Amino acid sequence: ELPQGWVWGSVDQCAVDEKAITDGPFGSNLKSSHYQETGPRVVRLKNIGEGVFVNADAHISPAHFELLGKHAVLEQDLLVAMLGEVLPRACIAPADLSPAIVKADCARIRINQELISPAILNTALNSKPTRDRVAGLVKGIGRPRINLGHVRSIAIAISSTEEQAQIELALQNGMESIVQQLDAIKFSLKQSAAQRKNILQAAFSGQLVPQDPADEPASALLARIRAERAVREAGSARGRGKKKVST
Repeated sequence: ELPQGWVWGSVDQCAVDEKAITDGPFGSNLKSSHYQETGPRVVRLKNIGEGVFVNADAHISPAHFELLGKHAVLEQDLLVAMLGEVLPRACIAPADLSPAIVKADCARIRINQELISPAILNTALNSKPTRDRVAGLVKGIGRPRINLGHVRSIAIAISSTEEQAQIELALQNGMESIVQQLDAIKFSLKQSAAQRKNILQAAFSGQLVPQDPADEPASALLARIRAERAVREAGSARGRGKKKVST
């Protein structure tokens, strides 16, 4: 059940029009041999992180980009991975990405932002309830995948634009808090590693506990241990000699 005023819709209904959802070119239309050092970007699976775009460059020539224009990506388009262990996986195209196209197994969704914000749809697609519903559609064991039809049919809970604005603000604040906590954890781990090093250094230099002048020096202790060991070894040798003679 949904809260009052909310409705269920599909990803397809959240798109601008019937051409707004597409995947990348297959086969000979885009091969690794087409890649070059500069030019329009190619969005691959490795670029689509858990709600964030991961910067990993791949380029094609401007002429080749023109041939594949129907797969183009614009700022605020939603990018969806259709191959991987966890599906769907989505992120928003950043402002500096275009000109770019999506590759095979990557979907591009041009969103009707009068209906739903990219941030809300992005969060919904990456959420556990959505992934639980999509799990029954996933095909393949070694290479789990969904297809473009599956992406179009994913159910999305849609609220009013006013509620979406509040949800988006809460999401933003929550993400900022998570980032701050992760930074604090990383800093604490660095401090712990440095403190461990300092403790070991202090321990092996006799600075960990106050030194008692009455304590036996380590050099004397080692000398005594060596002497006791020599006595035991000499005694063992004499015992073996007596046993051999009696035999």
